[in-house]
Amino acid sequence: MLFDPVPWRIRTKIGVLVVGLTVLLVSAATITQVWTERQRVRRELASRADTLTRVLGLLTVQALKEGDFSRLRHALQGLTGVEGSDIARISISRIEEGTGRETEVAAAVNRPLLEQGSSLWRPERRQEITGPDGVVGFLDAEFSLARFDREMAALQRFYVLLLGVFLVLGSLGSLVLSRFITRPIEHLENTAQLVAQGNLDVEATITSRDELGSLARTFNEMVLGLKRIEKARKYLSHSAWLEVQKSTGEKLYLGGETRELTVMFVDICDFTTTSESFTPHEVVSMLNEYFAVVVAAIIRHQGILDKFMGDCAMAVFHAAEVENSAKNAVFCALEIQENLVELNRSRYRYEKVPITAGIGINSGRVVSGNIGSKERMEYTVIGDTVNVASRLEKLSKKGVHTRVMVGEATQRLLGGMVDFAEQPPTSLKGRQEPVAVFEVVKIKGIEELLEHLSSADAGRRDRCIDVLGRSNNPEAVSPLLNLLAASDPGTRLAAAKALSRLSRLLIDPVRKLNLKAGVIRALKGETDDRVIATLVQNLGSLCDPTDEEVLAGLLASADARIRANTVEALLSSNAPNLVTLVRPLLNDMNNRVKANAAISLWRNGQYDVIDTLAQMLENPRTLMRSSAIFALGELGTVKSMEMLIDALRDENKAIFVNIFQAIQKTLDTLISSLHDPDREVKMQAIKALGKTGDKKALLPLIRMLGAGDALMDEAILDAVDHIGVPKEMILLMEKSRKAGAGGGSA
Repeated sequence: MLFDPVPWRIRTKIGVLVVGLTVLLVSAATITQVWTERQRVRRELASRADTLTRVLGLLTVQALKEGDFSRLRHALQGLTGVEGSDIARISISRIEEGTGRETEVAAAVNRPLLEQGSSLWRPERRQEITGPDGVVGFLDAEFSLARFDREMAALQRFYVLLLGVFLVLGSLGSLVLSRFITRPIEHLENTAQLVAQGNLDVEATITSRDELGSLARTFNEMVLGLKRIEKARKYLSHSAWLEVQKSTGEKLYLGGETRELTVMFVDICDFTTTSESFTPHEVVSMLNEYFAVVVAAIIRHQGILDKFMGDCAMAVFHAAEVENSAKNAVFCALEIQENLVELNRSRYRYEKVPITAGIGINSGRVVSGNIGSKERMEYTVIGDTVNVASRLEKLSKKGVHTRVMVGEATQRLLGGMVDFAEQPPTSLKGRQEPVAVFEVVKIKGIEELLEHLSSADAGRRDRCIDVLGRSNNPEAVSPLLNLLAASDPGTRLAAAKALSRLSRLLIDPVRKLNLKAGVIRALKGETDDRVIATLVQNLGSLCDPTDEEVLAGLLASADARIRANTVEALLSSNAPNLVTLVRPLLNDMNNRVKANAAISLWRNGQYDVIDTLAQMLENPRTLMRSSAIFALGELGTVKSMEMLIDALRDENKAIFVNIFQAIQKTLDTLISSLHDPDREVKMQAIKALGKTGDKKALLPLIRMLGAGDALMDEAILDAVDHIGVPKEMILLMEKSRKAGAGGGSA
């Protein structure tokens, strides 16, 4: 295993390496040059000492013969006194005959040099003065190195300057080199992070033909393969997909194992009769809306979608304890019924037939595993428990409370949490003995649930908080507000989520005011961003225009979730200064914040928000342009048709025209963004046009097919499919277009 002891980025490592090599080379050159100069000076001074010895030796021998050393002293003083001399001290000694003692006979000192305090140098070996009879004396000289020191100082300054120049050039060179090398690596890293987050609509840019280019091509092939797998996964049940993931590298075998779990069936009431007068497109549209509600609830409650069977969905709830699986299934069923009520309100506005569903739930032992043959198998659950759940779903159409029917095992597991209405024992197809049937009425009374809040079991306490949030009981508000002061952030978050569900159901204005006051009080002392974001979400259904100041202070939060939820709350509260407060957030870097701000301004008659977003498309930053496209795509779908309908109902033609023109401008801007130079912006525009569902976008999208970008072609096909044109037709048109182009070129 390789280990990197210095966890720096490659760009930093290249820069440090280049700078380090530059310092090393210049330092080595400086040391070498100084050492060479020092050796040269020593040789030069040694040569001068030899020369002085030869010249002064004659005078010394003559002075010894004559016994007069005045001329010798005068000569030495001349040598030290001449301007520019670097002889600091010089002396001549004679050797006494017979005794061998040395006696100094002449000496001279260059005091200015000595007073300078410069370093001195003397030969390692004393200079001998020889006469006819051999050595008669010695010459001792010390030379000042002041001139050498000045030369070395100038040389060192030169090398320091040279080092600075090389450092600048090296840094610039390393920056260019590292950017050339690391830019494609960083791009690939960012793209890989997007893929890790689940975004498969990305592609690495291939900028070279070297190893990096080959790596980018391989990465793109991997992403394309992942996208194909992801598309294929949609045709598998979630349980089958989990089984495939568990068996990676192994063969899948037929067979199963026995488990304790809960099974749920959800089916539309009288679907066959209702859909007889529908067109195929209307049937598919209704089923998509219905299944979107059902699947989302199943996932939220930790269930696994096993399969679709026409208008029926089958889900399986696993848990460590079968009691938890039963609780998750029943709460999921209640949420589905609640959300279908909300969905039908929207369908009423468009004069669509409402959707009602019956749900059957049963808990017990099943066999789970791969069923089928080696050529075609399916991972599912089978057994008597499953059959009973399916029969209970058929009985649920006769329900009078929630249309959620459960078996005896499920009722027994949840008897302490949920109130049930017992039905007459019913004979089910395939069973000889009558089966006990119960219809879910509501969550248990508040008194029983509050007893569990003081439980030492954290899991039991959290489940109780969850049940209180689903109880539809206003008496649960006060104890949940008290939990907002708990020391554990997880408990505070669970309480905030439970209050969020209750706040949507409260009608009593006094209780609403108490809840709002408690949430605002908790908000002021809260430090956990997740809890703050949830509390702000609660305020959306509680606040009124007088609470604008409380919400406005949260718009500057560093957490994007808090900012986005605050914008939604300001919109719900009809804040008087919403336009002034929210407009700056059109420049927010977060997509959701930007979209919420644009939608809020749109709903307040600020149709020029489209012009602001269009200007953002001119920003050189890709992220900014992508965010603007995201917001424009949301404007094309969110409440736009409702606003047009309201304007027509109010017979306000001027507003109708303004809204219609704004929507058309949104579409035109999105279509023009298909020509953006950045690929990511194009991908965002394709997705946004798919959301709008406007057929005006079909032709521009179709023209982009076949450009050699497989991932973009996939996104275009998804968009046109969402608009309402079958993919097969698009592929056929593209095939015909290519054939025509080939024939023309021939």
